[in-house]
Amino acid sequence: MSGKNETYRLHSQWQLIIYDLQDANRGWYRCYNNYTSRAASYHHVSVKPFSDYPLRNERVIDNDVSSSTDMIYAELGGNDKVIGKSSPWMPCNKCGVKGESRRRVECYVSSPKKSFKRFGQELPCHSSLLPAEYSVAVEPHRTTVEQIRDCHIECPPSSENATRVVRNMSGKAVTVRANHYGTDERPPHLPSAAMTHTVKVPDGGTMVLDCPTDESLGVVWKNYADGASVEMDAAYLSDNSGALITVKGQLVWGDMSDDKAGQFM
Repeated sequence: MSGKNETYRLHSQWQLIIYDLQDANRGWYRCYNNYTSRAASYHHVSVKPFSDYPLRNERVIDNDVSSSTDMIYAELGGNDKVIGKSSPWMPCNKCGVKGESRRRVECYVSSPKKSFKRFGQELPCHSSLLPAEYSVAVEPHRTTVEQIRDCHIECPPSSENATRVVRNMSGKAVTVRANHYGTDERPPHLPSAAMTHTVKVPDGGTMVLDCPTDESLGVVWKNYADGASVEMDAAYLSDNSGALITVKGQLVWGDMSDDKAGQFM
């Protein structure tokens, strides 16, 4: 894939980025070495609107959390199974007080059949590559579950009195305060400015807001309405049907209406 294209862009690390994803972009993508023409990887892209991708919140306690990453939903015979694959738990979203952690459980079909071998013996229940013979078996389990549990972590020690060792221009090791920088060393990168976006969602549509952040802590969303700030924790989400926070930190709110409009941070 070369030349100027507004839909497809190659990242500096050779990742393929597809903008404004549409059904026309569905299909197989192959990455290969340009000199040997040897394929390095294959990917299949399915395009589904959020309305066809059911999600729900589920509150769990530690005793409910299986140590296994896979949960068997249904045995289909012949070693075929409908399973729930869970992601790792997100970091706790607060320190020093009770916070929340999330993970995602998604539906997959596991099969030893030859047709599944190229996919690692598993296919998502939503995949367009899943044979039609499994459609009835997976239907009760297609909903992706965003599990939430309480967590508590200690806050890191204050860096006010922390020190670090640097070398001056003559090469001598010098101890300085952690937040102090000399004229002969590179200053730290400034944090990125917060981005403000205006999102328009049709009545009854689904709002999806991204939260680009690092992985040191989980995400906390707040809703600013009528001059007040409300934290969108598990209790808030359970009182507002269709609203959830995903393991990627996205705020997803379905069946939008005027009374749900506001500022979110």
